[in-house]
Amino acid sequence: MRVAAMMLIASVVIAVGCSSRQAPAGETGAEMMQTEAMSPDFSQTGTAFLKQYCVKCHGGATPAGDLHLDLITDAAAVAAEAHEMEEVLEMLEKHAMPPQGQPQPTQAEIDSFVGQVNAILASAAK
Repeated sequence: MRVAAMMLIASVVIAVGCSSRQAPAGETGAEMMQTEAMSPDFSQTGTAFLKQYCVKCHGGATPAGDLHLDLITDAAAVAAEAHEMEEVLEMLEKHAMPPQGQPQPTQAEIDSFVGQVNAILASAAK
């Protein structure tokens, strides 16, 4: 019995220790895990979109419009820069960015990115 209890405690400690982010205020750990399970990881899919279509101009030492999209690397950064990210979404949805002559995302890629960012912003607003 004692060994089983210790193993249960150890597995909880390991599971908690492996979590890379804390639940936002008002969101339980279970809600956070459900949200993450339902949506792709922004640090992989969202940053890949930004790197492919945005960071060439909006990154580095002198980013266009002083918009540092190279610093948006995870959901916490999206939430912290909510106003800027809403502007990014608006420009994408209007097809004003990326500019003509630059590689263009497909509508499916835009929809996926916009949906992911909107979900992060909605979760952060709770």
